[in-house]
Amino acid sequence: MKLKSFVVPMHLLILLLIMLSGPTAFADSEAVIRGPLTCQIEYWSVGHLGERDDDGWLLAWKGNVSGDLRGELGYWFPESPPVPEGAYSDGTASL
Repeated sequence: MKLKSFVVPMHLLILLLIMLSGPTAFADSEAVIRGPLTCQIEYWSVGHLGERDDDGWLLAWKGNVSGDLRGELGYWFPESPPVPEGAYSDGTASL
């Protein structure tokens, strides 16, 4: 009976120590970025290529993302968007 009364508090103490140690996270050794993330997106219209996914959505815009975030993105539409008349080049946008 004495052994049983010793084992239960010992298990509870071990569980308490594990919980108090806090979560452990394993991450890369690279520096953590503080502050706002910045990126640049370069995109172009590709709706005229007629590329569609399995659900029939048309790939209308494709882009490359560089900076703190990197990758590719695409804008898919359920049907072809109307094409505006005229040509545009060398534009800028800002917030």
